[in-house]
Amino acid sequence: EIHERLVGSEMCIRDSNTTGQSTGTVYQYMANTALESRSDLTATAELVNRLLASGVYSGQNATTKTIDTVGLINRALVAGGGTTREVQSTLLQLSQGLAQGQLQGQELKAIRQYAPYLGNVIIEGLKKQGLGEYSLGDLKELGSSGMLTTERVLKSIELMAEQINKDFEQMPKTWGQAMTNMRTQGSMFLNMLQE
Repeated sequence: EIHERLVGSEMCIRDSNTTGQSTGTVYQYMANTALESRSDLTATAELVNRLLASGVYSGQNATTKTIDTVGLINRALVAGGGTTREVQSTLLQLSQGLAQGQLQGQELKAIRQYAPYLGNVIIEGLKKQGLGEYSLGDLKELGSSGMLTTERVLKSIELMAEQINKDFEQMPKTWGQAMTNMRTQGSMFLNMLQE
C-alpha cells in the first residue's frame, strides 16, 4: 500500500514537475514539508497533486509554490488543534473542493466541524483582500454564492502565513503527529531505496 502511494505521488509530480529538478528531489521536498508540518504524507501528496492538476499555480516555480502552500495549509490545520484523523479528513475534503475550483457544501462542513481555525484564517484572509468582513458562520453562504474560489482561498491562506506559522509553533507535538512523522520517514526511506 505504501509502495502504491509512493508511485502514485511520484507519477503526478513527474507529470507536473516544472522546477527543472529531478522527481526524487521534488518528492523529497514534499516529504520534508509533510514532516515539518507534522502531517500525513499521503494526504499532503493528494492535495499537492490535485492543486497541480487544477493549474492554480503556473510557471517554473508552480510545483514548489504548490508544496509550500500545502505546507501552510497543513500548519493551519495543526495550529487549530485538530486530531490526526480530523486533519486527514479535512485535507481530503479540502483537496476535492480546491481541485473543483471552489469550496462549498461538504468541504465547508468539514472545515466548520473539524477545522474552525482554518475557517477563520480564510475569513481573515478575505478581509485582507478587501472582499468584506465575514464570520465563520458566513462560510456556507460564501460558498453557495461562489465567493470561495480556489484562488481566493489560497490567497487568503498565504496572506495569513505569519499568523499561521506563529500559532503552529506554539502547538505542542502530539503522539498522533509523532506516529504520522514516523510513517512519513518510513515512506521516505522506501523512496530512497527505490531510487
